[in-house]
Amino acid sequence: MTCKTKNCNYEVFKKDEFCIFHCEKNSWYTSKGKIKNWNSHLVTTFWKKFQEHLEINKNCNSFIFPEDQYYVEESSGDFTSAIQWNNLTLEDISFDKSKFLVTPSFVGLTIKNCSFRNCNTESMLFMSCKLDNCNFQGIQIDNVSMDGCHIENCNLQWISSKEFTMFASKIENTNFTNSYFYFLDLSDSSAKNCSFQNTKLSSGTRDTYRILKHYHDEVKNDIQASQFYAKEMQIYCKDIFMSPYYSFKSVINTFANRFKSTYTKDKYLLRIKKDIQTLLGDLNKLFAEGPILIFNLLISNYGQNWFMPLFWFTVSSTVIFDHIMPTTAFDINQFAMFINPFLNSTDTALYKTHYALWLIHKVLATIFLYHFVMAVKQKTRRIN
Repeated sequence: MTCKTKNCNYEVFKKDEFCIFHCEKNSWYTSKGKIKNWNSHLVTTFWKKFQEHLEINKNCNSFIFPEDQYYVEESSGDFTSAIQWNNLTLEDISFDKSKFLVTPSFVGLTIKNCSFRNCNTESMLFMSCKLDNCNFQGIQIDNVSMDGCHIENCNLQWISSKEFTMFASKIENTNFTNSYFYFLDLSDSSAKNCSFQNTKLSSGTRDTYRILKHYHDEVKNDIQASQFYAKEMQIYCKDIFMSPYYSFKSVINTFANRFKSTYTKDKYLLRIKKDIQTLLGDLNKLFAEGPILIFNLLISNYGQNWFMPLFWFTVSSTVIFDHIMPTTAFDINQFAMFINPFLNSTDTALYKTHYALWLIHKVLATIFLYHFVMAVKQKTRRIN
């Protein structure tokens, strides 16, 4: 009796109506909380059959995968996943509408011309893999990790993920289309000739915003590029102020663990010297760049808020004007003359006795009005 799944010619598994690949596997394990204790015999049988299947058929659509089965390679003694059989290459395989009951882990694989459409799984792991011309489409998933991978000519469409990481990966000619990421991590990754059309995210890393900014610059989407630039600078500002804290904490830990560690005296001195140099470098960066970053953040949020420069201009003008005017009565005409950027100090004798305050106001006014103009222009085009 053959499996009830369409276009499947395998015999049913035991008393089930479906074959070993398409049958539900609720009876294959016992659960204790979130931990599943699988029947090792059934799992081993599945992966053995799966290996045989790949040798004659690349269609794995609607398969229901149990936990991964590991074996020990005789040559190296390393643990290798059963899904890595087939000479460490998965090619021309379709996993469309497949269900993974345990996180599928693809480690050190070459995955070429494979399809993962409408898969059902909580998470997926690709580590140190080469993915070429693969399709990921219509997947709602909690976590996807593609760390240390080379991703080329791939399509990721209609992806919804809580956490999607591509740490230290090389991404080329890959399209991210109509997808939403609650958190997207592209740290230490490079992206070349990639598209992020209609891709949205709630949060990301600095490298993520840098890559997205670069993409939108290339497609002349200046408004979106400016928004990602502002987010990139916000994270950079936070990093500048937090780095000395972490460096100082590292120095303290090195001192505290001096007698607990296995370091020799020379190694310890080298470590503490390196930690102190890192701390001094972070402090130098903080004092050199920190004030400017904070100033730009408060004035206009790196060009994203045109109202804030006007607000600070009005506040500073009112405060300084109040100190210059000898009378307590507010004169709107005098105030208008005071904030006039084209008014020369020699136009009135009033400001000659308060030249320092007048000069401070003109400097601040120039800065605030410049940020106002830049913020307005960035709502229509990106200013580099």
